[in-house]
Amino acid sequence: EGTQIKTTLKALALAHHDVEFRVYEKNELTFFWPACKSRKERVEQILEIKTMYEGRAQRENVTAYAVFADPHQVAKTGRNIWLFAQNRWVQDRSMQAAVMEAYRNLLMHGEYPIAVVWAEVDPEYIDVNIHPTKSQVKFHNPSLAFRAVQAAIRDTLEQAPWVPKTSAVTSVAAPAAFGLGAESVPQVQSSFVHQDFQVTQFQKKDFPNHLFQMRSDQSSTLFHNQD
Repeated sequence: EGTQIKTTLKALALAHHDVEFRVYEKNELTFFWPACKSRKERVEQILEIKTMYEGRAQRENVTAYAVFADPHQVAKTGRNIWLFAQNRWVQDRSMQAAVMEAYRNLLMHGEYPIAVVWAEVDPEYIDVNIHPTKSQVKFHNPSLAFRAVQAAIRDTLEQAPWVPKTSAVTSVAAPAAFGLGAESVPQVQSSFVHQDFQVTQFQKKDFPNHLFQMRSDQSSTLFHNQD
């Protein structure tokens, strides 16, 4: 029960970044979260991660804003995926699936991202009374909410902001080797596409060396018989 209470208080603090929270347990101060200027600052404060990234996307009347960690900072469970609809903490499978989709090809099996997402829509396009505890909501058009949440994270991830950028690549030795001055070689701007988005990671499986030796011996015998 104590863990559930702390989790609920963290969700309230994430929903209201401009409010100061003090959490006491057995007359001892357990958490102290001063008021913050932005949602991003509050997320970094609550989740205790120094550098996080943010993104925003809109699909028709649904707007999604997300604060999230890079793919190298992951969790073993989905408990660090915090979802808010109309600034209310909710449990929504579609929104959680959108977060996982945004990180597709960037996480290994069993890894979960760390992210906090807010989805906003006109009140007439969302039903907040489908569960007694108000922990679930129903969007009038769930696909719009899914696409907005996915884009809010993915559009920023594709820029790989955690990787240092190089504005230009220059070489002095190569022009000199061809008798050219450095000033005669135009500056070429380099574009960056992070390789994590181009490949899918698979676990490596090692085979015993004697299997390769056996196959090599069989191949030699086959070619000898053909001769």
